[in-house]
Amino acid sequence: MGVYSGKPWLGAYKLGSFQLPSTMGPYPEVPLFSFLDDTAKRYPQRPACLYLGRKIT
Repeated sequence: MGVYSGKPWLGAYKLGSFQLPSTMGPYPEVPLFSFLDDTAKRYPQRPACLYLGRKIT
């Protein structure tokens, strides 16, 4: 039994009146960078990051 076995933070995962699922699994066995690459290919015109009013494309 691990330190975070109760996962108390899951109670705070809400989006308005919707409760978010505790997991999105099952997860595909692909490297993390492939998610970033695929998303950049799908949405090439969208900014990669918005931070303090600045946009990184």
